[in-house]
Amino acid sequence: MIRQGYVSILGREPDITICGEAESAEEALGQISLVAPDIVVIDFSLPGMNGLELVKRLQKDYPELPTVVISGHNETIFIKGILAAGAKQYIVKDHAPQLLVATIRQVIGK
Repeated sequence: MIRQGYVSILGREPDITICGEAESAEEALGQISLVAPDIVVIDFSLPGMNGLELVKRLQKDYPELPTVVISGHNETIFIKGILAAGAKQYIVKDHAPQLLVATIRQVIGK
């Protein structure tokens, strides 16, 4: 349901196209190879491989692909870990609806 909220927010933006969405990191990895997105927005709490592991995997497989992580964790250790793994930005879920569009635009340079 939260993912659908983000899709709805992004879908209202004329300069942003959603080329895929996934319920798990494994599903996301399969889609990324097919659709070649400009950016990937990742929820930290994913079934199976978590968001940190997915960021690390994407950095290995697609080092030029920017990632933004959304998480309910506001603790500095989570934020530093995600950014050290290669994510371009970290958004706390409480602020995601207000910051998501601006963050994506900032990361991809729009």
